[in-house]
Amino acid sequence: MGRRNRSQEEDVDDCVKRSMLDAWKDPAMLQQLANLLRDSLLDELKAVLDRNTEVIQRLEMAMIEKEKKIIELEEKLEEKTDSLDNISDASA
Repeated sequence: MGRRNRSQEEDVDDCVKRSMLDAWKDPAMLQQLANLLRDSLLDELKAVLDRNTEVIQRLEMAMIEKEKKIIELEEKLEEKTDSLDNISDASA
């Protein structure tokens, strides 16, 4: 009984292998596989692009905030410098 089951399993395995080999020979099957791979890669690339775009947008916003802070600090520095110049001119 054990031999019969093993023989049937081998027949099933051989049948599956033959079916797979026949499928690989079919151009339509290869085209379908190529399409699935392409679609999968495109979906993955789009997801990565979306994440990277989000990161870039956050970096741009941070850079704009830093630029605003730099302008603010430059204005304060200019006011302090002018104030010091006025004090210096007054004492001279």
